[in-house]
Amino acid sequence: MGYTNSFQTIDGKVIDKYRIQNGNVCLIIEDENKKKYSVEFEDYTSQPCFSNLYGLLSSKFQNKSDNLDHLIEKDDYIGVKVKYSENPIRIGYRLNYVSDKQTKKVSNPSPFFDNNYSTHFGRIR
Repeated sequence: MGYTNSFQTIDGKVIDKYRIQNGNVCLIIEDENKKKYSVEFEDYTSQPCFSNLYGLLSSKFQNKSDNLDHLIEKDDYIGVKVKYSENPIRIGYRLNYVSDKQTKKVSNPSPFFDNNYSTHFGRIR
């Protein structure tokens, strides 16, 4: 059974970060339930392929692998939206946040934070 256009949001701690042979950045993320996910941020600039119609489509992370590699570090907390798949490697769709502290999920964020946001959220990059 195929899932088309199904997305999943993962919030968790970056356990490991590495690059695979084609240059894409991959992360191992552990959520609050200790479940681990492998997420790949595809950068289609390495070679033309069917996934990007041989260079006609652009990816959200096109030419951004180096930026992601410098932005995300081991032991950071991130929120990422991924394409759901039965495969062990999920494809990163959107990066929601990166922080050095674990953020609390707030359903109704207060607009009355003081000017020092780092006391509430840590170092958000």
